[in-house]
Amino acid sequence: CGFGDLERLRGRDRVGGRFARCGGLACNGSHGLRDVRRCHGRRRAGVRGLCGRRCGVRFGMWRLGRVGLLHMRLVGPLLLLLAAAVWNWNRVNRDVDRGIFRTVALLHEEVLGSLQTDRLILARIADRVAGMDWPTIISQEAALGRFLKAATQEAPDVDGAFLADASGEPQVATREYPVLARREPAPTHVNVSDRGYFQAARRGTPFTIDGPFASHATGREIFDVAMRLTSPDGTFRGVAVLTISPQHLTRVWRTLAARGDVVALVREDGAIINRYPSLPLARDGAPARYAPALMARMRRMEAGQIDRLSSNIDGVPRRFGFAKLEGYPLFVAFGVDRHYVVQQWYPTVAAFGETV
Repeated sequence: CGFGDLERLRGRDRVGGRFARCGGLACNGSHGLRDVRRCHGRRRAGVRGLCGRRCGVRFGMWRLGRVGLLHMRLVGPLLLLLAAAVWNWNRVNRDVDRGIFRTVALLHEEVLGSLQTDRLILARIADRVAGMDWPTIISQEAALGRFLKAATQEAPDVDGAFLADASGEPQVATREYPVLARREPAPTHVNVSDRGYFQAARRGTPFTIDGPFASHATGREIFDVAMRLTSPDGTFRGVAVLTISPQHLTRVWRTLAARGDVVALVREDGAIINRYPSLPLARDGAPARYAPALMARMRRMEAGQIDRLSSNIDGVPRRFGFAKLEGYPLFVAFGVDRHYVVQQWYPTVAAFGETV
């Protein structure tokens, strides 16, 4: 008998019968909860209940209800914790994406402004020597050297400047007077005809950015910004070059990057012109490069975000954003270590888990 049966039995007894039948022996409706438990216990042992029917059926359902309630008390908080974890993960990822977008925008404006300043300086230098042949330029080396120093003082990232003739030999420079070509036979060890920017200018490229490499003059790591010098008849007659110090850019980039973050200036062919944290120069002088598949995707998108599995440079998985510099074969890129995303997400979930 269950609670419902007991009530029906008692009802029949009140209607007029002293005894009521529950399907077996006579039952006087006096079963209580304790009797039901005894009946259920005897039934489980293989003995019929005191009242002759399986009184434990309904009581078993009652026990199942209690077990279900217990499960809900355990599963409910777990489901709530899972929902909170998913919501917080999405929130952290949105915040990281917005941070990457803002940082890339700042880098784009800062680097683009520096390049435009460098280009204006080179245009002034080219205008200053326009129409002058190399013998005339060499005869005015001292005056032109002072002009180069004055012009480059406008840009804090410029470490020096020089003019090289069609053979790649520097003829005027800010760092030394007179230049090495006056004291040694050509070609000297500071000849730049092997540089990529010189070869590109000789092929007809008007403005080129190349590097990083060790300076021929100082041995320090630099990258160069070069402008093609053209004779009145359009033939190639040399280059005007600004030597850029990576340290100036990295000082600015350091203020935008947290631990594990990476900032880079990347050429369209994948060569990394400058990077924070910096990379050691290869023994052969070749710059580090982004993977070809990644660069193909960047060239196709021009701006956006990519969640890479792992960097081919240092092996660290990062989510990074990038943007192309208009008018230049360059990209700025900013990467956030994916472990940082987890670090931002986990404490909030752990704190919520303690409350449930």
